[in-house]
Amino acid sequence: MRAIALIDGEHYPPVTRWALEVARSRGVEVVVALVVGGIEKLLPGDLPDVGVPVRSVAADRAEGLRAAIAEWRPDVVLDLSDEPVLGYRERMELVSVSLVLGVPYQGADFRFDPPVTEPAPLGVPVLAVYGTGKRTGKTAIAGEVARRAARRDLAPIVIAMGRGGPPAAQVAEAGSVTLDSLIALVQAGEHAASDYLEDALTTGVTTIGARRAAGGLAGAPYVTNVAEAVAIGAARHPGLLVLEGSGAALPPVAWDAGILVVPATCPPEYIRGYLGPYRLLRADLAVVTMSASPVPGSENLTHLSAHLRRTLGDARVLVTDFLPVPLADVRGRDAFFATTAPTATSTAQALHLEAAYGVRIVGSSARLADRAGLAEDLEAAGRYDVLLTELKAAAVDVACRHAAVRGADVVFVDNRAEVTEGATDLGTAFGEVIDLAIARGMARGSEPSRGTDGVTGLSPYRAYQVAEEVEIRLLERRRASVTSAELAEVAIEVIGEVAGERYATNFVRWREIETLDVPLVILIGGATGVGKSTIATQLAARLGIVRVVATDAIREVMRAMLSSELMPTLHVSSFQADEALREPPTKTADALTLGFREQTAAVSVGINALIERAAAEGTSIVIEGAHIVPGFFETDAHADRILAVPFVVGVDDEDRHRSHFAARENAVAPRPAARYVEGFEGIRRLQRYVKSQALAHGVPVIPNYSFDQSIAAVIDLVMERTTARAAAALAAGDVGAAGRDEQPTDPKEGKTA
Repeated sequence: MRAIALIDGEHYPPVTRWALEVARSRGVEVVVALVVGGIEKLLPGDLPDVGVPVRSVAADRAEGLRAAIAEWRPDVVLDLSDEPVLGYRERMELVSVSLVLGVPYQGADFRFDPPVTEPAPLGVPVLAVYGTGKRTGKTAIAGEVARRAARRDLAPIVIAMGRGGPPAAQVAEAGSVTLDSLIALVQAGEHAASDYLEDALTTGVTTIGARRAAGGLAGAPYVTNVAEAVAIGAARHPGLLVLEGSGAALPPVAWDAGILVVPATCPPEYIRGYLGPYRLLRADLAVVTMSASPVPGSENLTHLSAHLRRTLGDARVLVTDFLPVPLADVRGRDAFFATTAPTATSTAQALHLEAAYGVRIVGSSARLADRAGLAEDLEAAGRYDVLLTELKAAAVDVACRHAAVRGADVVFVDNRAEVTEGATDLGTAFGEVIDLAIARGMARGSEPSRGTDGVTGLSPYRAYQVAEEVEIRLLERRRASVTSAELAEVAIEVIGEVAGERYATNFVRWREIETLDVPLVILIGGATGVGKSTIATQLAARLGIVRVVATDAIREVMRAMLSSELMPTLHVSSFQADEALREPPTKTADALTLGFREQTAAVSVGINALIERAAAEGTSIVIEGAHIVPGFFETDAHADRILAVPFVVGVDDEDRHRSHFAARENAVAPRPAARYVEGFEGIRRLQRYVKSQALAHGVPVIPNYSFDQSIAAVIDLVMERTTARAAAALAAGDVGAAGRDEQPTDPKEGKTA
């Protein structure tokens, strides 16, 4: 067993040599000894002769040990030093360095082993958010990271472990967490305030819950099912996995970038001493939370942030405070506010809620984590018509039940960070850590999947691998040029070897699209909230189509041209079109359908103009929106100049469809979900109408339950139509662009010669 020994000048060199000989007799091969300090037993300027190479690291022990581990690759660090050279704090700092680098640290009567971690999943960048203990704000910070990743179209998934997590990894789909579903969990005897449920509620992204029991000095859980949760999450191919720690326990999976969450109340010694350095050394950013807390005071915050900055640098430390944000409109209402924050902080939060959201806080409790105390506060409360509560601790089984008895509504509150001190803003800092996770993930072979995969399904990382291997094989031919057909043959062969036959088949089918002399016109219909825009954006990216037009944009242009008096149905939402009919419908007619048909007929003028322009210019386009209704747009007249691929997206499950609006409100755009939920019955009626039109006109309906499955089905549809078109052209003797396959290509430039 190879070892680096830590020795000091407080021991006489012969005694140290004796200790090294004993170590050797016990099977330990000391490859280098590092002098960590002490001069009492050493001659001035001399290094001790102890029978092995010796190096002094007294000037910077931590950096010296880090460099030695990188150079010598030991199996263990053997600590043969002692007080006064290595005191408790100094020794634990070196333990931390060793553990971060994956090397056990052993002394006379102790041994620290690196926490066992599962490897990071291939193909997925991983970002961890972990803390120094309980109630540090990890969930709030992880939620903010997830929201920002969602805005970048990375489709993040949050993995949250907790001491109240589910026995088997549990998926909470985006937007699926509601008060009713939480109460159902309580009635089933399950924990309804687990962190993964809070994450799903406040972020609008998919989360997966896991459990853990106990936690070690370096944050390792005694037992956990996080690996199962990570496997489920990775199988969905997210652009980013966000791992959320639990208490002081760290996610037991390797990560690409990490954020350490430290409350302003944390004693600086918890970071400087013990195994605090271990957590700090694993961080790319430290976020100090709850900076306005009056306990234990500003002096503690000053010392804490100063130490963090000395270790990480100013740009990698943010000081923040949390502000409560209701997840629904509470203006003008009387509210009871329940929180886990201490009383002094909760008072300030209540004042903020009143000032920022126009609610009257008529009662509050800072005992959300104390079931008996919370029940007392609720019983003593006066009249209120809405409960404002964090989704933590006893929120559902005590607070929400009490509100139901009182006949009060429930609105959950999220805690959102606001920078109070730091060299950068929250968006920049979190964006940089997300970028770092992606870059490191690429270096180990992962790559964010959303918005980056081509039509073959290959990530850029794999695509570069394929390109490099193709270039090598072409250069091995030692020819000045090759034909496009030869290049394609090599590419197909390499893709099959590097990535698999499925990807090679996709490449072959995509080449059939390239042989077309007509543009693709993809028309995506469906009711509001079924996922048309997301599918359109990703489909265009994968097919290399730069023009994507929403029918809402067409409607906005037409609204500017046609007044509400002239065309009233244009000036309302599709699911409110019945409110703008100029003439009342007959008794047997559906007013909403009539109004929607009138609106669609008007918008279809613009849709048909876009199709005509695509045909005239030979430019591919994706048009999506609720107004893509089979029977209203015209493609047959341009059949010889375009390849039209119309389809309708549908979500049959009502709960899943409804959840899309909450997800869109929280993660993508400022669209209040309440408006869509209020009109949900009308939206569902329009979906049935559009699907009936699709059936009548032979247009495919693609269910949207899983993004990956939906986009795969859409690409298969495009490929199928393209293959049929290419086969028909070939049978007719119109080889079109096929003749280009024999043009020579320079293997170094990849261009037609």
